[in-house]
Amino acid sequence: MSLLGGRFPAADLPHFRLGTGPTPVQRLELPDRDDVWVKDESGFGDGGWGGNKVRELEWIIPEAHRRGRSTLFTVGGIGTHWGLAAALYGREHGLRTVLGLVDQPVDDHVRDQLRRLGESGAVLHRYRTVGRLKLAAPWLLARYSTRGRLPYYLPAGGSSPVGSLAYVDTALEIAAQVEAGVMPEPATIVTAVGSGGTAAGLLLGLRLAGLSTRVLGVVVNELVPARRRHDQRSGQPDCEAPARAWRRRAGQS
Repeated sequence: MSLLGGRFPAADLPHFRLGTGPTPVQRLELPDRDDVWVKDESGFGDGGWGGNKVRELEWIIPEAHRRGRSTLFTVGGIGTHWGLAAALYGREHGLRTVLGLVDQPVDDHVRDQLRRLGESGAVLHRYRTVGRLKLAAPWLLARYSTRGRLPYYLPAGGSSPVGSLAYVDTALEIAAQVEAGVMPEPATIVTAVGSGGTAAGLLLGLRLAGLSTRVLGVVVNELVPARRRHDQRSGQPDCEAPARAWRRRAGQS
């Protein structure tokens, strides 16, 4: 059982394990600093996979089954790691994956990733721009409907309210490591911000655990203006969405 499910057993939160936790934490050896720690997510998944995408799929795949969906539909660049994880883990658990892919600058890594996507069993549809993919999305949803049920749509990176529960659970895992004396309570957790789901889930989970740790997001794409400061205390919608979804499931709204 997940830590979140154990804390709120009455909540309808389908989940199953795809990786092994808790992931380790260790102090970094830095000149003149002894208070920087790293939580290593790289080995979380099975078969060489790791990181937040596998954690998200632990919640997304059982939710798709709960909704009676047989197909996942998600989007990303032609070098998407998220799309490949969804395709491989989805296939293992009886789900077809349809990917809407947008062209991006190509290097050797992107070429290798596109080859892996082609071998993953996913159905690939490739578009030159995000705008063209958006225009095609309704047609793709209709085309891959099964017995009158649309595919289960997931935004880029799996950053949905359900997917964000993964890092609510991870924040509870961090709190348990603090309580066990494995690490001190962090003053700040630094995470990359692409679609925002990891940061939002961490923030909600830290507050549920009673920790006052700040979440500092480092923008790694163009979705959030890099010069604009998004303060966790200002009630940004991307932080509120997973909180609302969790409260609905737990019967607290």
